[in-house]
Amino acid sequence: MRGVLSKRNLLIVGLCLAPARATARVAPTNTNMQCKQCQKDFIVLPEDQEFYHKIDVPEPTLCPDCRQQRRLLIRNERKLYRRKCDLCGGEMITMYHPNGPYKVYCQECFWSDKWEATVYGRDFDFSKTFTEQFKDLFLTVPRLSLMNKEHVNSEYCNFTTHNKNSYMLLGSAENEDTYYSSRCFKNKNCCDGTNNISCELCYECVDCGNCYHCAYLQNSADCSYCEYGYDLKGCHNCFGCYSMTQGKFCVFNEQYSEKDYEQKVAELKKNPDKALNIFNEKKKAAVRKYADILKSTNCTGNAIYSSKNAKNCYAVTKIEDCKHVCDATNMKDGYDINNDDNSEMIYEAIGSETNYGNRFNDICWYSSDLTCCSLCFHSKNLFGCAGLKKNNFCIFNKQYLEEDYKKLKEKIIEHMKKTGEWGEFFSPSISPFGYNESLAADYFPLSKEEAKSKGYAWQDNLPGTFGKETVKLNFDYSQIADITKEVLVCEKCQRNYKVISQEAKFYKEMNVSVPKKCFDCRHLARIELKCPRKLWTRQCMRPGCANKFESPYAPDRPEKIYCEECYQKEIY
Repeated sequence: MRGVLSKRNLLIVGLCLAPARATARVAPTNTNMQCKQCQKDFIVLPEDQEFYHKIDVPEPTLCPDCRQQRRLLIRNERKLYRRKCDLCGGEMITMYHPNGPYKVYCQECFWSDKWEATVYGRDFDFSKTFTEQFKDLFLTVPRLSLMNKEHVNSEYCNFTTHNKNSYMLLGSAENEDTYYSSRCFKNKNCCDGTNNISCELCYECVDCGNCYHCAYLQNSADCSYCEYGYDLKGCHNCFGCYSMTQGKFCVFNEQYSEKDYEQKVAELKKNPDKALNIFNEKKKAAVRKYADILKSTNCTGNAIYSSKNAKNCYAVTKIEDCKHVCDATNMKDGYDINNDDNSEMIYEAIGSETNYGNRFNDICWYSSDLTCCSLCFHSKNLFGCAGLKKNNFCIFNKQYLEEDYKKLKEKIIEHMKKTGEWGEFFSPSISPFGYNESLAADYFPLSKEEAKSKGYAWQDNLPGTFGKETVKLNFDYSQIADITKEVLVCEKCQRNYKVISQEAKFYKEMNVSVPKKCFDCRHLARIELKCPRKLWTRQCMRPGCANKFESPYAPDRPEKIYCEECYQKEIY
């Protein structure tokens, strides 16, 4: 997942994003818009218009939230199924439902020379819309079972690369012996984490970095042997602490001697539910910074690290001049993007990796100048293609000479302008997933009735078994000699689940209990811990301070929200 395409090399091969404008442009001003989906008002700023001009697209017709929801509809990370490969016939694990109308190839077959995606090439029919033609191509070209590259003994992972001895990782890379985690990088011996970097022996941690042997931490860094913590920096042997720097042998932010600390923690662990309730109540009264933004300049959003000019961005690291971006690293000049790493000059994309100059794409890696493409790799100059590998100058998977490609591409764009399709991400009708299978359900939850009323598909047969448990829910799991031989039941959704041997070993080493919830419910619980991906204009709550800012903390929340300056004075 590393190795950014250099701008210089791409210029050498002749990349041209937009035709030159001979006429002078009028200075842009704010444009007031109304979302055609939710009817909410939103504003297109001059800086936005400059980006749209640079990448040669019209202004969006949907608000940022509806644009993100539309992108997330086409991504399924956690709902995995068993089915046969449509080429070799072997059993495989895949994100595509076995009853779906599309071909799916296993990893070995998809990347092999046994088939060629240009075989499915066809002419563009100007009597039809782009969407109906691309949908037919999308359903015809074989899909890849899982996005899982260059791993070692880590088959059951999705949208991942370079992991070793790991299981059920999502959107993660360079981890070892790590399980049931999402957007985690360079971790070792960790379990049940979200957005963690360079951690070891950590359990149920969220937005943490460089932590060792910690459990139930959030927004913390450089900590060791800490449990139940929020906003801890450089702390060691702390229990139930919050908004603390360089703490040591503290319980609920009170200082103890090493001996008294060990006794106090041992006592609290006899009733972990009571200890958690005490921590949660104390945490509500803690002073919080308006947003979790570190080592960054001119940024708004949350969970932003080492970035510059990142607006309305969430869970991002080392990005610059970006807006409406979530779950991304090492990006520059990007708008409306989810789950992307090492890319530049990108608009309306999801699941990208190391790209330059792409627009309206789903799962395209190591490519440049791709428009309206899905599942294309190591390619350039593609329009409306699917499943291509190492191709150039193709439209609807059909090969063209460079000059013919450019002329036809512009003609199709003019056609799409007339049909109202140009400048829009893929229609929800193209998604191969039900709403409840997709990431959209995580951040924009809808009931089946609500989803269907909006025209979204719904999957009634999700993976999972019920009523097969061999152990009752209220049973003490610590009394079971080998938990891996039992079938457990989730206390929230009643779905059955099992504990793998590596996982059981981890729980024993960390001295934590076997979870009473299935992986899916644990994942959703961690998302609920995080602030929503939305901003409100707030004023610092410290008496006498009039500073205002954009914060992911809604005005009706109970926490004390301080500006950067007041937070620093209070905490440090």
